[in-house]
Amino acid sequence: MPYFSDPQTARSQIQQSASVNYGMNLDLITSAPAGVLSLFDHYLFDKFSLALTGDQTDTVGWTSLTANDPGKLFAMRAAYRRVTGAASAEDEEVLSEFYYRHFEITDETLTNLQAAQPEVFAKIGVKLAVLKGIEYLTAEGFEGRLKFDDVLGEDDFERYRRPILKFFRMGHEPTEFVSDADTHHLLYVTASRPGWFGAGRRRDIPKTAAYVGRYGKTCVWVVPENTETLTRLTLAILDIPTFKSERLGGSRVQPGILSR
Repeated sequence: MPYFSDPQTARSQIQQSASVNYGMNLDLITSAPAGVLSLFDHYLFDKFSLALTGDQTDTVGWTSLTANDPGKLFAMRAAYRRVTGAASAEDEEVLSEFYYRHFEITDETLTNLQAAQPEVFAKIGVKLAVLKGIEYLTAEGFEGRLKFDDVLGEDDFERYRRPILKFFRMGHEPTEFVSDADTHHLLYVTASRPGWFGAGRRRDIPKTAAYVGRYGKTCVWVVPENTETLTRLTLAILDIPTFKSERLGGSRVQPGILSR
């Protein structure tokens, strides 16, 4: 099971100190050669010492919040599985729910709904066709339009909500809207593909590897030309546990297929 700690606050402390030690040694002359008897029984400064010392202590502490939302952990696992090439059909659906929140009713999607759930299509297929060809870039806009009385109305929408949002989700990335507030996280989805990192034993690591990780006898490495993909994968994983919905007071909203 994936785990993640979200860094919340940090504290940096730098402590510097310096000291100077100066010493003089005073000796009593208790014996002296015949030539310098005048020094006998006198004090003489014969030693001097000077010591300079400095010290700096840097302390950095982080307060983190552990991700414990099962849905987000499930999505993180799906992302890791896709990167390693082991994603299941369920994993792909979970990631589609998170990343592709854009909807469009077309002849193809209506046909898919009819083939997969003919009883649902018989109830609402003709009404859904009224919205054919219109792109909705947010789940909220799509849902709001369906709830109008001239389409489905509140009751029918709630009754058939899940199959509608499942079958009419756009299957392609709307790249022309990738900078939109609702789609900015699509910038990270390109990293959730396999093949951009290497895996093997220690002897297989290329000398040009920029980053190397090891677990047991298995090593994983990233070559310099793929460091940008590693960065985007890190941001993609961070994007999932820090995701906030409207009901949690955040600016972003839950994927439309999830119940509210």
